[in-house]
Amino acid sequence: IFFRRKGEMAETAAKTAGGETLYCSTLDATEGETLEKIYKFSDNMAATKETDQYAEDFQGLISATKASTRVKTLVATLIPKHVAQFPAQQAEALTAFINLCKDDDNVVRMHSIKGLPQLCKSSDGKPQGELVKNVTDYLVHRLTTDSGTNEVELRHAWTALESLVKLDVQSVCDQLFKFLEAPEGEEHDALRETAIKLLQEKVCTQANELIRPFESIEEFLKGRIQQVLEVASEGEFKSMVDILKRLKIFEAGQKYGPQGLVDIIADQSLLPEAIDPTNVEELLRVMECINIALPFFKKGIVDNKMSLNIVEKIMPVFEKFKAANQATILQRLCQLGCFVPTEAATKCIPRIFELLMGQLATPPAKTEEKPEEEKKEIELPEIAFTFVEALLFLVHQYGAKDGAQLKMVSGIPLVESEGGNEETYALFKEKLLCTYEVSDAVLRKLKDVVPKAKSTKTPEDQERKRNLDRGIVAIRNVTDLSRPLATGKPYCLQTLPSGKFSWQAATTAAGMKRAAPATSEGKPAKKPTPLTYVPPSRRPGQPKAAS
Repeated sequence: IFFRRKGEMAETAAKTAGGETLYCSTLDATEGETLEKIYKFSDNMAATKETDQYAEDFQGLISATKASTRVKTLVATLIPKHVAQFPAQQAEALTAFINLCKDDDNVVRMHSIKGLPQLCKSSDGKPQGELVKNVTDYLVHRLTTDSGTNEVELRHAWTALESLVKLDVQSVCDQLFKFLEAPEGEEHDALRETAIKLLQEKVCTQANELIRPFESIEEFLKGRIQQVLEVASEGEFKSMVDILKRLKIFEAGQKYGPQGLVDIIADQSLLPEAIDPTNVEELLRVMECINIALPFFKKGIVDNKMSLNIVEKIMPVFEKFKAANQATILQRLCQLGCFVPTEAATKCIPRIFELLMGQLATPPAKTEEKPEEEKKEIELPEIAFTFVEALLFLVHQYGAKDGAQLKMVSGIPLVESEGGNEETYALFKEKLLCTYEVSDAVLRKLKDVVPKAKSTKTPEDQERKRNLDRGIVAIRNVTDLSRPLATGKPYCLQTLPSGKFSWQAATTAAGMKRAAPATSEGKPAKKPTPLTYVPPSRRPGQPKAAS
């Protein structure tokens, strides 16, 4: 290692043009001459602003990147100092500098990595976009693929990337998104992971300081992220949404607001045509998109696309899915129910009512009188209660938004309007009352079983207890939702009377924490409240059910 100090002894010394002494521990004649020339080049370039006459001197620095280790180490510190003065040679200098970053000597590598950001600046200190992209590309590959890189070099690489982000955040992000848009593959997946990590840790965490002017750059980020979402995996999708929600343009009162963020997620859940029942992955993707969007729903946010997409593209083949997938579909619809606008509710009502009629209990045919003991032996599959629970809730939600359409489809006289089939309503009411009676009978049986289940200790018994709790909640919800539609003056409920669905009861019983429902002000409710939000304009007292 060489030093440029005065009054310090060493084995070999060489005079430079500036009068200072260059000391080296061991230095042969050729290497000494080279170092002396490099210092002379540096002094010449530092002494004047007229750089054209010293272009050959700077070219000498570039050529020295292929010399000995001592020379390379010196050049790695001098090139970043003078490169901005020679824009015509900047690209060539960067290529040579990246080669230094691959040198066998770790000191040369570390000096070179630290100096990379300086090679991306022009003479007035402004960033050179293409050079920033090239250096970003190299550093991301270095962090991802070089397993031999030691911890110190990794820290220098991350520091260099952070400097680039502060220098030109848009060019860095542009290069990072190229990694995210690349085709799948083992190598590409690793690069995508590094790019996402950089976006989250170096861009988003410093967004307030880095993004200026915020609107133009955030528009750029929004557009590129929307492209990435189309090919993103589940984990990448969540990471991209996490970045989007930090942008100011999606804050309340800004250009897009929370509604814009919900619409971007909803666009990724849309199906071009009716889903293939065998394509379970596509169904799960739609359900996961909805699940990611749900936390952003609050007062003033509407579901313009997702519920309608399910009803139009998935519900026509609903019966062909497995029971577990059917339950998930209905759960997502219920979670979105109170956010569906009138126009979408109008289109959803026919299919939802059709499914409900198929799930309600069918009145028994009139036959000879049976003994009282046989009348009590009524069985109904448990899964039917959860389906009826969800479908009844959706009928209430959609009917509250467009009572005339519900009357037209079902005959339920919610409003005074023309249309409606009285025969359909009579059949619906009969099936509803039959379901109510069956629910009441099954609930009495379950109440007899629950006390015995409380003393259970084995995992199998605990699972059975959870299923019992789930069944009881589902049956109670069915009875609570049936009464308003079977009264002399039918009406639709705005909320779920019990405050929770059966699948929520099962989750809570299993020991998993569930987030407290939000009030209209966005604060957690102290007591269990319905999943849905009730606007102030729709909070008149509900008429009491007929006894």
